[in-house]
Amino acid sequence: MWQNANLIKKWEHNKLLCIENASIFFAFGVVAGAVLGPEGPWAYLLSGICAPLLAFSAFLASRKAAIIPAVFALCGFFVFCIHSPGSAGGEIPASIQRAGESLGRFMDTVPFRKSITGALLKAFLQGSRRELPRETVAVFRKAGASHLLALSGLHMGIIYMIMDRITGLAGKSPGMKRVRYALVVGCSLFFTLMTGASPSIVRAFLFILVRETAKLLCRPQSLSRTLCTALLVQLALSPGSISSVGFQLSYLAIAGITLVFPVLDGWYPGYGKSDPLRYLWKTSALSISCQIFTAPLCYWLFGTFPVHFMLTNLIAIPLTTLFMAVGICTLVLWAAGICPAFLCEGCDAASSALVFSLEVVSSL
Repeated sequence: MWQNANLIKKWEHNKLLCIENASIFFAFGVVAGAVLGPEGPWAYLLSGICAPLLAFSAFLASRKAAIIPAVFALCGFFVFCIHSPGSAGGEIPASIQRAGESLGRFMDTVPFRKSITGALLKAFLQGSRRELPRETVAVFRKAGASHLLALSGLHMGIIYMIMDRITGLAGKSPGMKRVRYALVVGCSLFFTLMTGASPSIVRAFLFILVRETAKLLCRPQSLSRTLCTALLVQLALSPGSISSVGFQLSYLAIAGITLVFPVLDGWYPGYGKSDPLRYLWKTSALSISCQIFTAPLCYWLFGTFPVHFMLTNLIAIPLTTLFMAVGICTLVLWAAGICPAFLCEGCDAASSALVFSLEVVSSL
C-alpha cells in the first residue's frame, strides 16, 4: 500500500507525464502525420510497431521518463494514419437533423415583429444564415464580428452560462448535482450534434464535459488542464480536425485566454465586483488575449485584421449574450404557451441594438 502511494505520488509529480505535456506531444504527432501524409506502408510500420514498443519499454523503465514524449508523439502519428485525414467531423444523425429542422419551423411561429430577429436567432442557435439579408452579413464582416455568425465556442459558452444559472437555482444537494450534470451535458451534446458538430463546437462541448465532470466529482479545476484534456480527446477521436481552421482558431483563442488573460487581468488595480471600469478592462483583456494568438493566423489565411476588434467585442458580445438569453427564454415560454408579449419585443429590441451598433462600428 505504501509503495503504491509512493508510485502514484511519483507519477503525479513527473512533469513529463502530466496531461498538458501528453496532449502537446500527441498533437505534435498528429501534425507530423498531417504534414508527412499517411500514405505508404512505412507510416503504419513506424507508428504501429514503434509506438507500442516504446510505450511498453517506458512503462517497464518508468525512471527513463524522457522517452514518454516520443511515445505520445508516435501514438498521435499512428492515430492520424489510421483515420481519414479529411474527416474533421462526423455526419449528423438523421433524428438530430430532423429535430433541428423542427426547431427551425418552430422558430418561424414566434410572432417577432422584425424579420431580422428570427433570422439572427436561427444563425446563433442553428448556424443557419440563409434568411439573413446580405447587407446584415456585410455589416458583421466589416465590423469584425463575422465570428458571431459562425457557430463557435462563444455561442456554446453563452448557452452553457444560461443553463448554469438556471440549474443552479435547484440547489446543491448530491441528487440535484447529478440531475444538473445530466441536463447540462445532455443539452450541450444535443446542441453540438444539431449544429453539425464542427470542431470549435466539439471543443466547447468537451470543455463543458470535463468541467462538469470535475465539479460532480469535486475535483480541482484548471483551465490549462481542461484545454489539454479536450485537445487530447478531440484529436484522438477526430485527428483530421487538426486541418480545420475553426479548430485551430478555437484552441488558439483558448490558449490566449489561458496564458495571457490572467496577466492582463492582474494589471487592473481595482477588485470590486461593482466597478464598471473593472468589467470594461476584463472584457478588453479577454479580447486582446484572444487576438494575440488568433490574429497572426487570420492574417496569414485571409489577409485581413479586425482593426476595431476591441470596440466590436465590447459592444457586440454583451448584446449577443442578452439577445440569446432573451431569445431562448422566449422560445421555451412560447413552446409552453405562456410567453408574454414583452419578451418578443425584448428580442426585437436586442437584435435591432446589435445590428445598429455593428453598423456604427463598420462605418468608422
